[in-house]
Amino acid sequence: MIECLSRINSKFQNCLNKFLVLFAVIFLLQGCLYINNTVVEEKEVAFSKFLRGTVYLENQQLKLRACGSSAISTLKDPQQYLRKHFSVAGEYLPSLYIEANASAADAIDWQLDTLYFVSQRPQQCGAKLRGLDYLLESLDGSLQAQVSDRQVIISKQDIYTQLNFSSQRKDNNWKGDLQLPQGRRFVMSLTIDDKPCTDNNQQWYSASAQVRLNGQSYLACVRKGDPIKQFASGSYSNVLSQDSAFIVLDLEQDNSAKLIIDFRNGHPLEINPGQWKMLSNAVLELTVGDQADSDGQSVMLFQVFNNKELRLKGFSEILGNTGLKLLPVK
Repeated sequence: MIECLSRINSKFQNCLNKFLVLFAVIFLLQGCLYINNTVVEEKEVAFSKFLRGTVYLENQQLKLRACGSSAISTLKDPQQYLRKHFSVAGEYLPSLYIEANASAADAIDWQLDTLYFVSQRPQQCGAKLRGLDYLLESLDGSLQAQVSDRQVIISKQDIYTQLNFSSQRKDNNWKGDLQLPQGRRFVMSLTIDDKPCTDNNQQWYSASAQVRLNGQSYLACVRKGDPIKQFASGSYSNVLSQDSAFIVLDLEQDNSAKLIIDFRNGHPLEINPGQWKMLSNAVLELTVGDQADSDGQSVMLFQVFNNKELRLKGFSEILGNTGLKLLPVK
C-alpha cells in the first residue's frame, strides 16, 4: 500500500511540474503577444514651413495673416510660446509680428513648432530674409551682417562699403579675411548660439551672436533667414483612392514637364506636356498646353512643403479643387 501511494505521489508531482512549465511558457507567450500588439505606429510627418506674419487673438483663438497675403488662418500654439510676448508690463498687446516654423494642421490651419522672432512692429514684413540663412544686427546698431552658407556680408556705419567675406565655416562659426582694392585689410570671426536676445526696441530673437572685426567685438541679435532651397526635379503622384484619377507629374531638370492623368475609365491616358518653374515663397508654377497658343494653356500653382511635397493652390480646370497633394515617386 505504501509503495502504491508512493508511485501515485511521484506521478502527481511529475504532472504538477509539467503543468507549471506549460503555464510559464503560455504566460511568456502572452507577454510577447502583448508587447507586439502595443507597438506605437509611426505617425505621418506633418508639412512644415517658415512663416512670417501678424498674429492676433479673436474669439479665444490665435489668428495669422501671413506677409503678402490677405488670407487668415488659425494658429495653434500648444506650447504657449506666444503667451509671454502678448503681455507687456501688465498690458495685453492687440497683435504681434512673428517669424516661426509651423506644421500644417487640418485643412488651412498651422501649429507653431519653433519661434524665431517676435516684434511689435508690423512693418517687419518688409525685412529681406529671402535667400539668407541669418540676418544680424549689433545691439549698438552700428553693424549689420547677412549670412548665407559660407558668405558673410557686413555693413558698418564707419565703413563706406560692404565687406563681402567668402569665409570658412564650421557648424555655427565663420572666419574670413578680406583685403579691399585700396589695400585695407579686414579679419572677421562670427559665432552664433541659441541664447535668446532682446534688442533696444524690445524685439525678441531666439539666437544671439558675437562678431569680431579687426579685433573689435560686437554682440548681436540674430534672425533666422528663409534660405532658397533647390527644388528636386523628378516624378510626383497622388495617393490613389477608389474614386480618384491617378495623376503623375514628371518634372525634368531642363524645366520641361509632363502631366499624365489616368481617369481609370477605360479611356487612353491624358498626357499634357508643359513647363515648370519656381516662384517666390516656395511656389511651383506648372504651365501645360501649346506654347504657341496662350489661350489653350493652363497654369497651375503648387505650394511646396519640406522641399518635396506639392499641394495644389486654388482651382484647376484639369486637376479640380484645391488641396490635391502630390508626393515623390520612390
